[in-house]
Amino acid sequence: MHIDCQQLVSGATAQLITQPRVYIGATQLPLDELTNVNVTINFSKVSGADAGDTKEDFRFAGMNEFQHSSLSFEIPLDTDFFVVSLSASKARDESSLDADSSELAARRLSTSKRFSVQHVTKYPLHYSPHLIRRPIAGASPALSAQDFSLLLLGHNGEAIQNTEVQFSCKHVHSTKDIVVRLQSDSNGEIKLGALDGVRQVSVGLRWSWDLPNARQTDLLKVQHVNCATGDTIEISIPTNCQSQLLGWVGSSNRVLESAASSSTIEIIKNEI
Repeated sequence: MHIDCQQLVSGATAQLITQPRVYIGATQLPLDELTNVNVTINFSKVSGADAGDTKEDFRFAGMNEFQHSSLSFEIPLDTDFFVVSLSASKARDESSLDADSSELAARRLSTSKRFSVQHVTKYPLHYSPHLIRRPIAGASPALSAQDFSLLLLGHNGEAIQNTEVQFSCKHVHSTKDIVVRLQSDSNGEIKLGALDGVRQVSVGLRWSWDLPNARQTDLLKVQHVNCATGDTIEISIPTNCQSQLLGWVGSSNRVLESAASSSTIEIIKNEI
């Protein structure tokens, strides 16, 4: 059994293509000996969908009629996967007395195949977030600066409007996550801006994205330096915040609050 992968989408019409073969041992049976053909399609919904599982039944007098039927069916919305089961009976041959034929006539032959439906998301929520980057409006084309946005898309790719999400981000200068609730606009979009200094963003507990600043995380671990009073020590500063360091030193910014009040900070030029 085969279905074109482009038809395996919720709401689409799928055509079932079959090439049945029946063997007893090494002997292939003629298909016209198969009667009472039954095709059952069981649709399973994605987790959290409102409606329950459904099924469709198709009956044909014989296998030849089934093959010429070009069987098509509609895949219900929110379907996660479906199983096509095909069964048939062998026409009883009164002149045949061999055991194999009698046993075959007494039971139905069946086979089945599972088909997975393509989705933008298969998660239990009614949307999935997608992090995208767009050029900053009015910025010079020569600049690589871009704004970030979240797109909330439904199971079939539609924009999810006016929906709140729990958004959190990890900043290079903060040991705690910054957590807020944001709401999508009429286009299903949440504009996040440039996210300067942010190394990771997350939506809920399921989705997270590392940003270019994440490459500096190895320098952000808490470090304990053992030294005597009056000793001079050097502390590595991540490159993504070196441009802001002069301002911090000049204004005694809270970023430096862990340094003792009697300490002095001097910026050493990196010669590498």
